[in-house]
Amino acid sequence: MENKTKFTEIGKWNDRLEMFGYDIMSLISLGESERVDDIISHFEDGDVVRYIMNKYKENMTFVYEGCLYNINDWEEVFEQYSYMTYGHDVRRKMRLIDKEKDGLLLLLSIILDEVSNRKYK
Repeated sequence: MENKTKFTEIGKWNDRLEMFGYDIMSLISLGESERVDDIISHFEDGDVVRYIMNKYKENMTFVYEGCLYNINDWEEVFEQYSYMTYGHDVRRKMRLIDKEKDGLLLLLSIILDEVSNRKYK
């Protein structure tokens, strides 16, 4: 998927998105999970970061209300993926097979893609 912006400026767009990824990895390690359809629904609503942040606030280390990162920009990054469907994009392309539990892995997969394709000015 083509990013909304061609280049990342420090402190904007997907800059430091990996910090959210670290919190997601920790949640997975703790045994937490989310339904894929619920995560995609939050992509559509433009609030997936805040949804995770508020639901798991006791276990979030890097991303929390008032943190240093631009959460509004991150919400826009994820909103680009609202077109996704479980069957076509998540199961077939990403190989995530558990619709009931792989929502956090879906987030992590997108974060890895965004970070690996990120280019700074």
